[in-house]
Formats: sequence, structure tokens, C-alpha cells
Amino acid sequence: MATRVGINGFGRIGRQVTKAIFERTPGLELVAINDLADAKANAMLFNRDSVHGKWPGTVSAEGDTMIVDGKRIKVFAEKDPAKLDWKSVGAQVVVDVANAPDWEDHAVITFFETSGRNLLAAEAAAGVGHHVALSVVGTDRLLASGYFRAKLAQEKLIKASPIPYTIVRATQFYEFVGGIAQLATEGQTVRVPPVLMQPIAAEDVAVVLADVAVSSPLNGTLELAGPEPIRQDDLVRQFLKATGDARTVIPDPQALYYGLQVNDQSLTPGANPRLGTIRFADWLKQHQ
Repeated sequence: MATRVGINGFGRIGRQVTKAIFERTPGLELVAINDLADAKANAMLFNRDSVHGKWPGTVSAEGDTMIVDGKRIKVFAEKDPAKLDWKSVGAQVVVDVANAPDWEDHAVITFFETSGRNLLAAEAAAGVGHHVALSVVGTDRLLASGYFRAKLAQEKLIKASPIPYTIVRATQFYEFVGGIAQLATEGQTVRVPPVLMQPIAAEDVAVVLADVAVSSPLNGTLELAGPEPIRQDDLVRQFLKATGDARTVIPDPQALYYGLQVNDQSLTPGANPRLGTIRFADWLKQHQ
């Protein structure tokens, strides 16, 4: 019998996890998602996703239900996770991939602490047996950032909860490289720190989250990274070249990464991380 899973958050990763469940994880049955948008909007977004493109099967909506290839999925559209009725759909596992809408220091920690505490309470009331959460490699090394302090607070809440859990810390996504370049642009130059990274495709992250959801809880943290390390300036340079962007990349050891001083250990995993399979060069070809 398939494990019944719910997803909290239906953005880039939530939709990719859904795709991974339907295409690659027969041991999972997706029974519910929670997102602020309604079933009709989420069905439209999933059917024509900006990352994985047009869904090859059928997608529709009826009331508070999204229907994918004939499978009915409850859409809660609940702003307060404490009110989520996971028991009504028989969810055994919940995958939390919701992200904060506002990264200002106070707003972001309020979001992750409040939503995290309320989501875990709703899961405990429903008898959920495995909480899977997405976090970020280097979270405890980047605490000058309010965002990472908030992610660490979220992790602490998970570890203190009675619910068995697995935290998946992933490196930066390939999909964020354009944003990194934009933030570091001065005129026609892009100044970035030449630090080591090991970024990963969002698709690979979603596949691992689905695999973790069908597996036994680790009651610990799994680190996840892309298949190969690369320096940030080279990463951005390859992205700009592939997209026909004439900006010049300048490696600058004093440049900041989202306002943070970083080094070769800041954004890279520790020993023996789980690795994705999609190389950056192949991802670039796929997304041109």
C-alpha cells in the first residue's frame, strides 16, 4: 500500500515534488497540498509550470480538489497551518517546502517560527508519522543573515517536536543563478566572490524529497548537493554566456553573497552528501 503524503507549499519545489511523486515514486500517494492559491490556480500552475513545462497528462480542478491524471488531491488553501486537517485525508507524511514571503529579519523569523510551530501541532494532532522539511546547506554558518537564523529556528522546532523527522539541507539551486547575477550587477559588470559552491537543480531536490518521504525518518539531517563543485564566478559566467548576456563577471574576494561574507566552506556540504544527477551544463542546455 502506498504511503499517503501531503505537501505544505506549492511553489517551485512543491510542484516539482508533485511531479516526482507521479513520475518516479510509486510508493507515494499524494492526498493533499496546502497553498494560499485555490485548486483552480494551482492546477493551472502545475499544468504549465515555468520549470518542467506542460504536464503530459491531464490536470483540472473541481471545487477544492485538483485532479492530476484522474487522481484527486485535496487543496486546503489554509493560511494558518494550525487549522490543517491532515487526518481528514489520511496523511502519513507531510513534506514542508513553504518559504517566507518576506525576508526582512523580523518578518522571516516570525513566519518560520509561527508556521513551523503550527504545522507541527496540526501534524501531531493528525497522527502524522514523518515530517520532511527542506532547509539550506550552510544554515548554521550564515547566521549573520536573518533568513538563515529563521531557518535554524525552524530546524530547532522540528527537532524538539515528538514527530519523527528528516531535514533535507540542499545547496543553492541552479534556478537562482540569474538572481545572484542580478544582485551583483554594477552597470555591465557582475562582481561576485570566487568561492566554492556545489549547486543543484530544483528537479533533483524534489526527487530526493519524494524519496525521503517514502523512506523511514532519519531523525536527523541529510545534506544534498549537485554533482560537481564550481566557483561562483565561473557559475555565473557560464550562465550569462548560455543566455547571451554580455555582462562581464569579475571575481572579487570582497564581494558579498546576499549581503554576507562567504568562503569556500560557507555554501558547500560536509563529507558524504547525497548528490543530484543533473550537471549544470546539461541544465543550461535544457533551459535555453
